[in-house]
Amino acid sequence: MKRRLLIGKSKDLLYSILLWYKFRKFHQLQRKNPPRKVIYTCITGGYDCLVLNMYLNPEYKYVCFTDDETYLKRRIVGPWHIEPLRYDRLDNTRNNRYHKMHPHELFSDYEESLFIDANIQLRGNCLFAAADAMHGRDVFLAIPPHRRCRCLYDELEECIRSHKDNAEVLEKHRIFLEEEGYPRQMGLTENNVIYRKHKDPRCIKVMEDWWYMVENYSRRDQLSLFYVLWKNGEQMTYLLDFPIKSDKANFRLFHHN
Repeated sequence: MKRRLLIGKSKDLLYSILLWYKFRKFHQLQRKNPPRKVIYTCITGGYDCLVLNMYLNPEYKYVCFTDDETYLKRRIVGPWHIEPLRYDRLDNTRNNRYHKMHPHELFSDYEESLFIDANIQLRGNCLFAAADAMHGRDVFLAIPPHRRCRCLYDELEECIRSHKDNAEVLEKHRIFLEEEGYPRQMGLTENNVIYRKHKDPRCIKVMEDWWYMVENYSRRDQLSLFYVLWKNGEQMTYLLDFPIKSDKANFRLFHHN
């Protein structure tokens, strides 16, 4: 399947030329002043098309991990530096989640990272301003709230109803949480945008435990992060006061393929 680049506007010649100059200038600026922070995404199995962001922050290196040969051959797409997957031993979803949960392995040269799902287009400075607000705080992980649920168990029931994972796996996951004594109404995040101080030992422990859950229980990562935080005695910090889907001025979400 031919890869598409999602830009959110008509692909006329003039607009394409303007985009080309915009990204060229962006990369020239970064060569003069190498970025000290990183924002990254991951695409596996053709699940998403790569979104070209309308708002660019030159303080961040943009990285996309993928198994898509078309993107890999281009090496740079818009602001994105294209890199091959560092992990591809499981199904496409879990291969994606490995990259999502291991910034401490992927970006050892950086202190902080932002992860965004590949179907999100950044249209303003909101996300970067929220990340900047975390610098002086004792916060190693911050995520916007879930758009609908405030309880992991409610989300699990929704996953069962909508067949978002194998029914037996989801039931195994539910039984595990109940046997662990995980409480209800502990909060929930959508995990499509994640800020981390990924070298913090607390962050590394939470990320490794989160990966263990996704590898061995449900692949739906919303169903395990708050359990992992609770088990480690940590609290979630909300990166924003609202789910990103409600802020159309700063974020646009495209449908998955």
